Amino acid sequence: MLTACASNKKLVDTPYNRKHYVEQNLKSRSFRILIDFVKARGEANSVALTEFWLEVDKNHVKSYLPYFGQDYKELNIKEGRRFESNIRDYMERRNDRKHYTLIQFYANSNNDKYNYILCIYDNGKAEIDVQADRRKSIRFSGEME
Repeated sequence: MLTACASNKKLVDTPYNRKHYVEQNLKSRSFRILIDFVKARGEANSVALTEFWLEVDKNHVKSYLPYFGQDYKELNIKEGRRFESNIRDYMERRNDRKHYTLIQFYANSNNDKYNYILCIYDNGKAEIDVQADRRKSIRFSGEME
């Protein structure tokens, strides 16, 4: 009986099931990425994080990301990249050879305009590049929830 329970847990957590879960979330264009590291451009070290995320729901983005780096204008640095916005120009491209999906879209906050580039791997791991008009770009890594 214990053997059966152990094998059932493995079936739920197989790479195939994880890939299918990621594919379904991308197809529905509804997913959330929990952030674990951030690296500002030009900075030597990455910073481990918790409780930050990026959420895409159809044509809407909720960005709750911090910001470390240089501002090109006087902005509220504590605000980070925390806002909700409609998405413009959503583009998705699959790379089967390298096992990831590349997503790009644009969003605006009250302070800035953003270009998001997401690389989401079949195992749910993700890298997010955020480029802004008024701030240095920054890179996050995390995993699909």
